[in-house]
Amino acid sequence: MMDLDRIVDELLNEMNETLKRVGRDIEEMVMEMKAHAERIRERPMVFGFTFGLSGDRPELRTFGDLTVRGEYRVPVYEQVVDEARGELRVVLELPGIEKEDIRLDASTEYLRLEATTGERKYRAHVRLKRAVEPRSASARFLNGVLEVNLKLKGEEGGEFTPVRVE
Repeated sequence: MMDLDRIVDELLNEMNETLKRVGRDIEEMVMEMKAHAERIRERPMVFGFTFGLSGDRPELRTFGDLTVRGEYRVPVYEQVVDEARGELRVVLELPGIEKEDIRLDASTEYLRLEATTGERKYRAHVRLKRAVEPRSASARFLNGVLEVNLKLKGEEGGEFTPVRVE
């Protein structure tokens, strides 16, 4: 029974800390929105967040216009591990971008993306759910959606490798 009490206490403490971080993040977003009030009047803004688990820890991830200092947006993205195929698939939404404007690099632990077309500018540094083999990366871009497939790998570390987008 002692272990269950300890586990519940740890979980509640972690949730409390996560909620405090969410509160601070929301306060920061509101302050930034106030600072960019003129820009908000000029065109619609996009902003949101997702909340889930990363392994056994809660994770809050933001996306949209206000999440990267400057003019860059953070794209909405999702990661799917396919154990049967030994692959990790990362799907990123990049509306208004052309394939030629995407720069994508992969390491064993991260994807690094920058895409710019006129006023549309996206930047992301995605920590991958699992270690991958960066040289195995393949990417396909269709109708504003970029899908990156990578083979799973057991070891950590490594340099970034450019990924060609089809």
